Amino acid sequence: MQASDLIKRSFETAKSKGWHDKERSPAVIAALFHSEVSEFVEDVRAGKPDFYESEDGAIVRGEHGEDVILKPSGQAIELIDLAIRIGDFCGKNGWLLRFGQHDTTEGLIGMWKDESSEETREFIMRHQNFDDPIEFADNLHTDISTFSKEMRIAAFYGDVSHAQARLTHILESLIVYFVYRGWDFDAMFATKSTFNELRPYRHGGKSA
Repeated sequence: MQASDLIKRSFETAKSKGWHDKERSPAVIAALFHSEVSEFVEDVRAGKPDFYESEDGAIVRGEHGEDVILKPSGQAIELIDLAIRIGDFCGKNGWLLRFGQHDTTEGLIGMWKDESSEETREFIMRHQNFDDPIEFADNLHTDISTFSKEMRIAAFYGDVSHAQARLTHILESLIVYFVYRGWDFDAMFATKSTFNELRPYRHGGKSA
């Protein structure tokens, strides 16, 4: 998947559902990023599966409610929700991101699997705490908080390059973490994005 496709689909879906009808500050965006990581942590604590379909939040359609589309849920989906929010923010602000030296998730995954040395992979996995999902979540929270600070600085100096680099780093961490866990990032993104495209305006009345 192209990084530009992730951004475009995330932004266009969010816009069509009313999430850009009024301006949201970078602080609100960062808080929403944090919320997805916290939901991931709650799924880990509760022992929820990586992926399952839930009646809670399902879309019910048809004259008699006969068409039910179950909601994609689980640990992997909560992290996909973070990726979707990042893509939406980048699309809203016209930011173009790359995955390392690559424009695609496949390129980043290939580099991780085939070009990185075992020592490099071990260092990254330790540094990102891949072996402990909740510690990995803490790393994400730290990066999101840093992004929020960088956006406040950018408001004064007009240089968003550090904030852009931070979001790139978060997305790269998510994609590589999916490889570590044996999850298919592209497939999960497509599944949740398709569901979001079918959801009602502002997901049934959410305020943010």
